[in-house]
Amino acid sequence: MDLQAFLTQTYPFTVVSVSDAPRGLVAKSHIATLADGTSVFVKAVHAPLFKPHLVHSAATHAYLANQLGDRINAPIATRSGAGVARWGDAILAVSSMIAAPLTENYDLHVFGQLIGQLHAVAIDPRVPTRRITDFAHRGLIDTLGNKAFSGSAIRRDVADRLAPWHNTYTRYYERLRFFERAFRQLPAQPLVYTHGDAGGNVLANDAYNLHLIDWDYIGLSEPERDLWVFEFYPDFIAGYQRIIPTYQPDEIRLQYAAYRQFFDYLVFFLTVLQGIPADEDASFAADNVLSLFTDWCPPHLR
Repeated sequence: MDLQAFLTQTYPFTVVSVSDAPRGLVAKSHIATLADGTSVFVKAVHAPLFKPHLVHSAATHAYLANQLGDRINAPIATRSGAGVARWGDAILAVSSMIAAPLTENYDLHVFGQLIGQLHAVAIDPRVPTRRITDFAHRGLIDTLGNKAFSGSAIRRDVADRLAPWHNTYTRYYERLRFFERAFRQLPAQPLVYTHGDAGGNVLANDAYNLHLIDWDYIGLSEPERDLWVFEFYPDFIAGYQRIIPTYQPDEIRLQYAAYRQFFDYLVFFLTVLQGIPADEDASFAADNVLSLFTDWCPPHLR
């Protein structure tokens, strides 16, 4: 069944047309125009490693939308009330459209307050939410990472690009283990609802009226899961502390969160990369892997 017919059959609206939206790394996204002239956003995830994220985050996304209002995109349930739907080999998540472009030009003080508001949402034990407090992909990184960076189980054109980063990969993994041990010696702190990749998922028509999207990787975790990437931005920290005045940056917690996120992304990117057929261009996926080593992560990995 094509997507338009499936959406009309499965969701409480009638779709008159479907167009492609910008494609992400692990999902195909679409904009569905409805019979009443409005539109909804449709995300279709085919990659096996990522489909469970949509399933596990659906109930919490709905709960957070009720708590935070129009600060986040609201999910739309199926006719039966399910948070996601299965379409062929894909998992679909449908949500309301927010009339604003994706941007990174936002006021950091305001954004810090928004993340503080997310972390201040009361935990509802009736809402099933994953706990993300440890690095969960150790088996995958031991298999995918070691083989990819040693060049023993990946196509030659990609292996040649990754090989110079083998020593860095090994050093980062040792640092992950170091901060993991140090973190476990610290007093436990209350877990909060976390987004997992908030900074790059902001819609806004101006620098101050911000909306968060892409809630596939929600988890109960330490605040640092959302904070580590903003550690060098005092305006963000000040905005966050306006909502949560007790927060004080902690080097070990921030470093463990940074390394854990780095290796989560690495597992995801390597999974996509190694799933590309040998006769297809893999340069885009390889670029994503290398960006972890050359772009925004290294300043935070000490």
